Amino acid sequence: SPALCSNFIRINAGESIETRPNATSELYYVIRGNGLTKVVGEDLRWSKGDFFTLPARSNAEHLADEDAAFYWIHDEPLLRYLGVRAAEPRFKPTLYPREKAVIELEKVENDPEASRKSRVSVLMANANFPQTRTITHVIWAMFGVLPPKSVQLPHHHESVALDYIIDCPEGCYTLIGKEVDDDG
Repeated sequence: SPALCSNFIRINAGESIETRPNATSELYYVIRGNGLTKVVGEDLRWSKGDFFTLPARSNAEHLADEDAAFYWIHDEPLLRYLGVRAAEPRFKPTLYPREKAVIELEKVENDPEASRKSRVSVLMANANFPQTRTITHVIWAMFGVLPPKSVQLPHHHESVALDYIIDCPEGCYTLIGKEVDDDG
């Protein structure tokens, strides 16, 4: 999109890759593998299912203990369009372990009201942004499920929405259109 870029990164076992976008923030989801990210004098140890965020001006080195892959999102396209450089970090590198995210999601799934909600998900948030309750000051991230034989109600987004489906059984599909009628 004009504002966000999503990428897939693969790192072979025992190898590393560097990232250094001109971005205000970055979000990573670990698709597979485990390893370590060295950034801003810190080491973030990650594994499959973890999320982590990096602030502006992060020159990161990602090292894989085993074959690893990330889904990576950042806002470099917006900064490039505006002709600006990210000046200062607004938060510290933050790891969101899979185990904690799953526990929180299970609480939402087990809520008696869950079947009546449009989304069964948790909003990933950083304590530094209580007003927006977002994972970085400019990126929102939801971790959720769509239970079997259910339909997510039609909706639209005022901003860019990038979806990454972690797992999907055969026969699951999505409908996308420019208009939504009264029946969805």
